[in-house]
Amino acid sequence: MLALLVPFAWTQWALGTDSTCFAYRFRAGDTLLYRIEAQDSIVLQNRPPLVRHRYETLRLVCDSVDSAAGRFWLRLTPVEFLARERQDTLEALRPHSPCLQRTVVLCMDSLGGRHSVQAPAEPLVCPGGAFQLPLMAPLEPECKRIYESWLVQDTVELVENASPAPVLVRTVLARAFPEQDTLGYRCRVLQFVATGSAFYSDGARLSSQAIVNSFARLHIAEEGFPVAGFITHELKLQLWLGGEPLPGVHYCNVFYRLAERRTPQVTAPSSGPELKRPARRPRRR
Repeated sequence: MLALLVPFAWTQWALGTDSTCFAYRFRAGDTLLYRIEAQDSIVLQNRPPLVRHRYETLRLVCDSVDSAAGRFWLRLTPVEFLARERQDTLEALRPHSPCLQRTVVLCMDSLGGRHSVQAPAEPLVCPGGAFQLPLMAPLEPECKRIYESWLVQDTVELVENASPAPVLVRTVLARAFPEQDTLGYRCRVLQFVATGSAFYSDGARLSSQAIVNSFARLHIAEEGFPVAGFITHELKLQLWLGGEPLPGVHYCNVFYRLAERRTPQVTAPSSGPELKRPARRPRRR
């Protein structure tokens, strides 16, 4: 899949005359539910391939907003999980994830930069692996012309994937596309390819590193929240389980879709019940 999509991402496009501006915006009290469907294929040396289909629901809540600094405090909690796995002749249905109901907190700015992260300290790795890419991609502060491309470099702590947090260092080539109507929202469309390296260690038994190659397409509503996204990536892995390194490859496709959005209603204060005026009697002449 990645090999087919990357040439499309690098296709030469004539710059459009229109421009578009990307930014994330949330209001305190916003609650968004995302349905996630993912397919994993993991091949480790001398072992049968593991194929996994995952269905998840992710709840995103904006706790507070620092308007002066342009930052948002977001809580991410996986609230539903179901996976079907197959390895060689063995099949299993897994209704539980070690990361179910595990809440992480991000302090993020309008360009997707993470300024602080918080997560439970218990060591674990979520079913998507330590290096699954986040939904919200890094943005640029300037508005872009349609089909214009730009380069972004960033370092991300993937606290939603594992504890301790894996670290991803990447270079992103992004491109703006024409706006589209998606799931009832007018959306700005961002597409990017990225490459980088990632590292994880639980400090005891498990360590891993990966070379990451990825392609993604993200639809962001005009109001500033993600509506839909698709991410595909190829990870060239090296695992250490207390001994010799174990090489492998992890292929992953992830589809995100906004299922529900609840936002606080702003209403004007009531002026109280309307006073009834007595009817005037007609004057006698």
